[in-house]
Amino acid sequence: MEKIRKQKNLFSADIARELGIVPQAFQKYREGRIPSSAYLLKISHILGVSMNWLLGDGDINHPVYLSEESSPATSNISKEDLAAIKKALKHVSDANALLSKIISK
Repeated sequence: MEKIRKQKNLFSADIARELGIVPQAFQKYREGRIPSSAYLLKISHILGVSMNWLLGDGDINHPVYLSEESSPATSNISKEDLAAIKKALKHVSDANALLSKIISK
């Protein structure tokens, strides 16, 4: 992530600001903490890389789609199913945040 960030002339504080988080929180992602799926998606858009690549699996050049509707992976999924998937991802993200709070105590 650091190499791409520097190539795009972005400071960590710039990315943190775009994510709506404090720079210290983004620093934890740089150190290896896995962000929620929502932040992971935002970071991939900011850097122009795939979410899989950010997680260490996949090709950096895999296209990043700015909306689910334009992605071949979701082209055969109904809008209702896509909404259900988004809702499930939100629950996973919320559970991840709660678990992080519990672990940090």
